[in-house]
Amino acid sequence: MHRGVHLAAQDRFGALDGQAGDLLTQRLAGFGGKMGEIRDGITGPEGIVYSPLIEVVLPRPWHKGRVIVLGDAAHTAAPHLTQGAGMALEDAIVFAEQVTSGLPLEEALTAVSDIRFDRAKLVFDVSHAILEAEMQVTTENMPYAVEGMRAELPGQTAFLESQLNLSFHSPAPQLNH
Repeated sequence: MHRGVHLAAQDRFGALDGQAGDLLTQRLAGFGGKMGEIRDGITGPEGIVYSPLIEVVLPRPWHKGRVIVLGDAAHTAAPHLTQGAGMALEDAIVFAEQVTSGLPLEEALTAVSDIRFDRAKLVFDVSHAILEAEMQVTTENMPYAVEGMRAELPGQTAFLESQLNLSFHSPAPQLNH
């Protein structure tokens, strides 16, 4: 395992080398069902795959010269909304629309990040907010956290869904001749 990732995993888990399996087994001690099966299947640190969450939204433009970055290379969010692949596919469609639009390449590539930025940033912001809220849950505040989630998440989810149901690309650009 790459040493930097391993150190990051240690910091996040609060475990020393080789102790992540024991720590995970301990933290899952009260669970039955599928989580209990997973816990009971842990045979040591080699069975644990851990990678830290990485979040980023690059500022615009997402290109330099003829090279553009899209998808997770331009905007990666916590996985809480499961939108990573969807955002990448949308990027690809907008990219194809723009580079075949007849605009000069520089303008087409600039348009891609201009069209995609706000939507990608919305997914990033909402995913990050959910992650932050989850990290604040403790044993002591669990009942209040669950109550808050039941009260707030349906409305938040409905709002986000309404936004994600909007068009993710622009109409064909008007060329000035």
